[in-house]
Amino acid sequence: MSTKMYDRLRADHGNLLRELKSLADKATAENRELTDDEREQALSLKAQADGVKHRMEQIRADEKLSKALAGIGVGGEGGPRFNDGSPSEYVPTGAGSKWARQVAGKLIAQADRHGVKALTSGSIEVPAVVEPIVALPARPLRVLDLIPRRTLTENTYEYLRQTVRTNNAAPVADGAVKPTSIYTVVSVEDRARVFAHLSEPIPERYFADHAELVQLIDTEMREDALLALEAQMVSGDGTGENLTGILNVSGTLSVPFATDALTTIRKARTQLEAVNEQPTAWVFNPADLEAFDLLREDGATGGYLVNSSSLNNIFGPYPRVSSTTVPAGTAILGDWTKARLRVREDMRLDVDRSGENFTKNLATLRVEGRFGFDITRPSAFAEVDLAA
Repeated sequence: MSTKMYDRLRADHGNLLRELKSLADKATAENRELTDDEREQALSLKAQADGVKHRMEQIRADEKLSKALAGIGVGGEGGPRFNDGSPSEYVPTGAGSKWARQVAGKLIAQADRHGVKALTSGSIEVPAVVEPIVALPARPLRVLDLIPRRTLTENTYEYLRQTVRTNNAAPVADGAVKPTSIYTVVSVEDRARVFAHLSEPIPERYFADHAELVQLIDTEMREDALLALEAQMVSGDGTGENLTGILNVSGTLSVPFATDALTTIRKARTQLEAVNEQPTAWVFNPADLEAFDLLREDGATGGYLVNSSSLNNIFGPYPRVSSTTVPAGTAILGDWTKARLRVREDMRLDVDRSGENFTKNLATLRVEGRFGFDITRPSAFAEVDLAA
């Protein structure tokens, strides 16, 4: 376990609880109820404290799981090996793969403890794959890395979306009427949607083969479920079980193609900055990002422009994220903090070996979660047309 991380989280948890108590003590001392602002602040502090506590519990659980799977490690010559000395051909890395290893470890531990046949239909308690209220990474790699997250306590919910933002602040003489800025908001009612998919029936013997099971969960279950979620956040049309994505919400800025792709990119920055929006990242289709990375000084044989100061000045200081969820020929520049992922139920894993599966020694895995998506200020996003 990372002692420093745990101690830092424990200190953060204590500070949040002290702030929460201070709010309640102040209202008690003044013999009154919490104001609306105080109540909103208290709910936010409580949600943050719960998120930090969840992370602390997860660190503890990781420590126990690591001890339980201590025999699965990196051997000497020949690379990673299992308890029986057989080599592992699949060595996933990264946060998502860590989740897959933990899930596989729980499945294997249950099978070892009770026997594979005792691993009947039911849910497996798994670590979070989309944690609410987490620090966003300094180097985002996907759309999900850009968006803040909140816990959702009910399936349906309501939030405010800003539709007009007119800043009329100005110097005011003594006794003069102060100008009024316009911040129009509308109430949006929404609900969480279920994101789920099944594996094909797999042989039960996979539960005794760590590498095979981790690969299945990592590449076919976790990653594909998150990709479906990201696709909805980008381009969902809001009908039926679809979320309303950024490309289909009313009120975003539309930046038409102008001369060439680089000129269009620079104009997109100008349009957002002109209305005092502060973008946090670009999102491109991989093909479009590749085209920018392969630009040369003379168009054919000169040096690549990817690291040149002129090209960086065009894109600005904002990170560039590659995502297949964005259509080729379109880019999105935006302040991604003005969107929010709502986590009602994080991804969980269910196992089913009933019916025909039982007669064939097979098991079907299901990954499922419930999520909502808010766009609190559509004008903070620009949809950029990169093609003529």
